[in-house]
Amino acid sequence: MRPAGLALIGVPANSSGTVDGVARAPAALRQRGLATALARHPGFTDAGDLALPVPVPVRGPSGLLAEDALVAIIGQVAQAVAAARRRGRFPLLLGGDCPVILGALAALQAEADRPGLLFVDGHEDAWPPRVSPTGEAADCELGLALRLFDAGLSPQLRAVLPRLDPADVAAVGPRDMGELAGLTATALAADGCAGWSVCIYNPDLDPGHAGADAIVSYIAQAITASNHRQC
Repeated sequence: MRPAGLALIGVPANSSGTVDGVARAPAALRQRGLATALARHPGFTDAGDLALPVPVPVRGPSGLLAEDALVAIIGQVAQAVAAARRRGRFPLLLGGDCPVILGALAALQAEADRPGLLFVDGHEDAWPPRVSPTGEAADCELGLALRLFDAGLSPQLRAVLPRLDPADVAAVGPRDMGELAGLTATALAADGCAGWSVCIYNPDLDPGHAGADAIVSYIAQAITASNHRQC
């Protein structure tokens, strides 16, 4: 993680077209001390949460729920990531839902043409939008980034998507907390690592906050470990 400091960017989005569930994750993780834990790292800034459009949970022309909101979110995330990197910051995106990576990748592509992606997820997220059982962009963000579905997408959505080469993607399945922390620290310490997205925490399903506390600890420990590996 070579830049001067972290920039925490909240993206309170839920691709189901609602403002509950995972959309509440950035606020919940801040309440459980994430920004405080990260503030001990030199150069840390909290950019707050993006002000996102109100989603409408209806499938759009590409087959995705809240498609207009998705297009806007991708654009806003791209602008926020680009602004952080221009200031010499390492963007840490706090979702929200998986499609937040689309905006981040679009920003990186504008810089370097061929961004890479280490994708750690319980699913491959490559459903064609029109046959996704839910219609959520979280079912298909990797397929969207690989441009597998362009022929069926609206011009508005196609215009904001990144274009990843399959050779530049490494997909990794779920890991327990210890192995995940080590993998993450190694990735963050690697030359060329340009940002990190953490998403899919639903505080509505975690009334005791144990999950939130584990995530805060995981993020803080991985960043600390990655900084030590660079020394």
